[in-house]
Amino acid sequence: MTAPVLMPDTPDALTERALRRVQEYLAKGLFDAAEAAAVTQAKRTPQRFDVWLVASFAHAACGHLRAAQFAIQRALSIQPEQVSGLLQLARVAMANGRTAVALAAARRLAEQHVLDLDPGLRVVEMFNRLGECEDAQTLIFRLQARLTEASIPLMLAQAETYALAGDVDDAAAIYEELVRVHPRMGYARLGLARLRPDRAAFEPIPELLREVKPGTDSEVWLLHAAFRILDARGQYADAAQYLERGLRSKRSQYQYHLERELPVFDRLKQAAQEVQAAVSESSQAIIGKPVPIFVIGLPGSGANLVERVLGNHPDVRNGGELPEFAALVREFTGVDANLAINDAILERLPDLNWEELGQRYRERIGERFPTAHAVTDLGSSNVLFAAAILRALPEARLIHVVCEPMEQCFALLREWFDEQYPFSNDQSELVRYYLAYADWMRTIESAFPKRVLSVRYEQWRAVPGLVSRAIFRFCELPFEAGFEDPSRNRRPIGYGSTSRRQAVPSAAASESWRNYRSLLAPMQQLLVDAGLVARDA
Repeated sequence: MTAPVLMPDTPDALTERALRRVQEYLAKGLFDAAEAAAVTQAKRTPQRFDVWLVASFAHAACGHLRAAQFAIQRALSIQPEQVSGLLQLARVAMANGRTAVALAAARRLAEQHVLDLDPGLRVVEMFNRLGECEDAQTLIFRLQARLTEASIPLMLAQAETYALAGDVDDAAAIYEELVRVHPRMGYARLGLARLRPDRAAFEPIPELLREVKPGTDSEVWLLHAAFRILDARGQYADAAQYLERGLRSKRSQYQYHLERELPVFDRLKQAAQEVQAAVSESSQAIIGKPVPIFVIGLPGSGANLVERVLGNHPDVRNGGELPEFAALVREFTGVDANLAINDAILERLPDLNWEELGQRYRERIGERFPTAHAVTDLGSSNVLFAAAILRALPEARLIHVVCEPMEQCFALLREWFDEQYPFSNDQSELVRYYLAYADWMRTIESAFPKRVLSVRYEQWRAVPGLVSRAIFRFCELPFEAGFEDPSRNRRPIGYGSTSRRQAVPSAAASESWRNYRSLLAPMQQLLVDAGLVARDA
């Protein structure tokens, strides 16, 4: 019998096998191996779109964002209108602080392509992150028109879009429908409880909690939903028990070492001293628009409120959580990593080309908001680069929004976050982070008294018109009666990559921590020991 002749693999077959290997590495979390294999294959077959696309995925998984951007640009030079390529371009551009490019790619996908549900949902999410809720809603309607039955992910995306646009009742109605049809969906119950706790049912939650696995997202969502419903009903003792369980469950999901994060603030103070001498004591006029207004504050501080107040001015655009400045710092320090800051950035920070960095920031913001006179920037990493912002942008205004320490810490503790604030699920870790943050910002305020305006939320609540006038005067913007009302500003604001739009604090909520004195006793004692809270507060 004649032995079969084994034909050698064709070049295409070899490439397909290599790509499958990269994807297997990515699925197993072997990101370094995936990147190495992808780079090797890109050198062998640089003419193939899919090779560069997978290489971009691998680079991004390793946090090498500029390499990911280079790879996806190579891919799109081969197939400019490929949907997966444009999606990857939008994601990578967002991570690299190029929101104008991300928005252009998302609009190109939405306007020039008939998208399937999965890529369509990804484009909707991108629009929402950029605060372009009208684009998101238009695409949602198109996706709905092509479906023969309701889609849970699409309903969730629509609820998120309504909530970001301020249409709370419409968003709540979708969550109500999801809870009715899928009563075990903890995320929908939490969504409803956050928006309209008066329309959310607590009674089914204890039984649902007995059915879910401890330490899972489902448990965390249900526990936080129960807390919000009971809090709205004034049943504070029961609400405290559910919040405490929710915090423990969320904290058990991840490994976090605060000790590795706190030294960053000490290093920042050292770097700030080196750049302080070169920072102008007062804002200087720079030819060109828009003027950047950086609003810094922890969630629940009232920073969102100040941004909305400023957005009442017709010449001011609310940028929301823009990633531009932090991304440019990474680029100018030569660090290609998907993180806010590390030792390499801190070491190279004092030696940056500040004028060029500032000019690049102006160009990117101008590209995104070409008609604006001023743009607010609420980027969550901006607090780390407060001194760098003042050094690179002589015309920039920096507003630091703070509220009473117990209320600030409770605002973080009670909120469900994805992953951005891992310290917020433990009272001791939360206070230690808050103390380091507050000390850093006191350093900035004392070093640059004419460049930084400190705004206390409690003062704004007491005399909103007076404090708002001071904010506008600091930004050299004319003030008109009514600008102090944040509810007047209905424009959606982009939430960047992590957090969601926070409700404007109310006068009733400003003392809400007092309803949980027993639960918060450890946190209060730590703040008393730090001298920030009176013992009998």
